[in-house]
Amino acid sequence: MAERPEAAGVDPATLSWAALRALVPAATSCRYLNLGTLAPGVAPLLAETDAGYRAWMESGPGLPLAYFGAKQAADVARAHLALSLHVGEDEIALLGNSSDAINVVACGIDWRPGDEVVITDEEHHAGLFPWLRLQQQGIVRVREVPLGTDVQRIVDAFDRAITPRTRVVAISHVTCHAGVNLPVGEIGRIARDRGAFLLLDGSQSAGHVPLDLPAFPWDAYAITGHKWLFGPVGTGALILRREHLERLPPSWVGSGSGDLRVENGTSRIDYHLSARRYEFGTRDWTKFVAWDAAMTFVERIGVERAFQRGLALGVRLHDQLSSVPGVEMISARDGSLATCLVAFRVAGWDAQPLMETLWHRWRIAVRAVPEKRGIRVTIAFFNDESDLEALVAAVAELAAAPAKAGAADR
Repeated sequence: MAERPEAAGVDPATLSWAALRALVPAATSCRYLNLGTLAPGVAPLLAETDAGYRAWMESGPGLPLAYFGAKQAADVARAHLALSLHVGEDEIALLGNSSDAINVVACGIDWRPGDEVVITDEEHHAGLFPWLRLQQQGIVRVREVPLGTDVQRIVDAFDRAITPRTRVVAISHVTCHAGVNLPVGEIGRIARDRGAFLLLDGSQSAGHVPLDLPAFPWDAYAITGHKWLFGPVGTGALILRREHLERLPPSWVGSGSGDLRVENGTSRIDYHLSARRYEFGTRDWTKFVAWDAAMTFVERIGVERAFQRGLALGVRLHDQLSSVPGVEMISARDGSLATCLVAFRVAGWDAQPLMETLWHRWRIAVRAVPEKRGIRVTIAFFNDESDLEALVAAVAELAAAPAKAGAADR
């Protein structure tokens, strides 16, 4: 394996924001404000990812014990997550992304007639489609809670939505569309008091907001590695409280799910007694070793440090955009609901044409949020004031000249 970033002479804790920015090629080739979709490559981490896979392939991945050796090496990511999140290693399944993790829960529950699932109106398709599939099959009823920018109203809305029929509350910790940092402590207590299973989608929270899972109620936590944790695409995890393992039998199985046992001439699977039961099939386990290095990199920068800087830049961006005629802010400016995700809409523009025009004319990368007819901006450690100033100037120009028939200006 390649050396860790610190060993290679790059310790993020000692670098200025400008020096960290220089390690991200996309930050110098464009205005990359879309970490919330996919993290751009970081030079020392890219070297680690490439070297790990190359070494595995060159050694002969099918050599005796080679594949299982790579799988064992991946346990560094499991141990890292356990230590960082204050959970047990046996509660962690290393998966491909948060979509995998959410589907483990959605497909594993023994549903009963009349069961309901409570979600928000800001769920990513990964946190929406598994429940809609069940609803379309007549298995559950999905209840959607509309969100706003008032904490008490959000809590009250969940208090009304979670009933004795609620089997699962499946919500984002930080929402996809407007970056709302949901009051998961209060929502979790309501869910627990009413016997509902709480599944949190941490795709936009892990590596973004300071996170300590024992600090609030939860039953399952889904994580994707390719956003705020800067891991390779194809990394993610499900953190599942160990008392729920037997409640959620694997729906998809294969080599790795457990052991084969023959009893009285009958074959059966003895599932692993840990969350490893959800890991199966041939995988590139070297990605998880690289993910471990990426998590170390993020932690050395400091999640709290980067979060506070992003919040401050977000307030500045919010105020600048608010002063542009025709711009309406969607996300919270500050307070407990605010994050490093800033969302807004521009009068006369649909989301997709606006996103495309920002890219084609100014090489500003953002995410369209069609559900809110707006745009979402992600402020990461490698972004600076120049990125935000460029965005504000471009938006001001476009707000003064609405799109014709919704077509993007190329």
